[in-house]
Amino acid sequence: MFEYDVALSFAGEQRSDVLAVAECLKKVGVSVFYDEDEKVKLWGKNLYDHLSEVYQNKARYCVIFASK
Repeated sequence: MFEYDVALSFAGEQRSDVLAVAECLKKVGVSVFYDEDEKVKLWGKNLYDHLSEVYQNKARYCVIFASK
């Protein structure tokens, strides 16, 4: 079973747009990995390893917001 329905992957300059998507998904009951919601869990962790684990194994889907 997955911890998250959707994990959101994005560049920092996209944060406001991705936040809007995250909020919409949460309002309809979707379990979302959005890094700002997980600040406490991320402290002291190797972010590369942790985020790789989330994107590859803990989320059913990963939505990637591509940018220039």
